[in-house]
Amino acid sequence: MLAAFSIGFCSLAAQHAQHKSGESGGQPPGAIDHSMPEGHHHDTSMTSEPPDPARQAKLLADKKESEFNHHLELMARIQSQHLSFALVGIGIGLTKGLSELRVPWQRMLARLWPLLMVALGVLLMLYWE
Repeated sequence: MLAAFSIGFCSLAAQHAQHKSGESGGQPPGAIDHSMPEGHHHDTSMTSEPPDPARQAKLLADKKESEFNHHLELMARIQSQHLSFALVGIGIGLTKGLSELRVPWQRMLARLWPLLMVALGVLLMLYWE
């Protein structure tokens, strides 16, 4: 019961922190932003000259580079989260296995592996892509 209470408390605290920081952007997840009409562009000029192909190519390259950097950042964060899952999982396996052997620190290990399970549960609750 204490584990369920602590997991629920951590979940509420994370939601409250996300709400206060404004990460949700004021929209529910999956909502589409309709604040700007689809055909509305701010980078158009008022002249009747055709757009410069070199400038268009540079804008497209900058956009692709920005998207690439965003994907790299996202993959690095996901990889970091997966590494933390693996490390906690290894810790759970080691402490559970050693807690069943007759070693001097058997009582400590018997209490440690359930705490690592709770830590893994919290990490999984905080996981997002």
